[in-house]
Amino acid sequence: MKTIVLGYDGSPSAIAALAKTVELARALDAMVVVAFGFYVSPLGGGDVADFKAEVQKVGNHALSRAVADLEAAGITTSSRIESGKPADVLIAVAGELDADLIVVGTVGENPISGALLGSV
Repeated sequence: MKTIVLGYDGSPSAIAALAKTVELARALDAMVVVAFGFYVSPLGGGDVADFKAEVQKVGNHALSRAVADLEAAGITTSSRIESGKPADVLIAVAGELDADLIVVGTVGENPISGALLGSV
């Protein structure tokens, strides 16, 4: 079975990428691994652990919505949330799984959205 890694953060462009991923997964008879990568800089000040936990909550919520949509479409799916720069996380997950395709819907949301949502 083929494997698609979908970088997903819940943004409008990620939602569009999810819709395209459903089409691709059906056409290729592929399973989908939905991935959320995030990086919390220790240079930002404040309680990094608390901020990291909050970003993980946002990521888990986004992933659960995407997984539910994929499962409703009859697609085998799983999810991964990883700490690290989002592009690096997607590449690492795809490499680990020997994925056939990586799908993302956005490159470089504005800096605040990217920091909060894990944009690639």
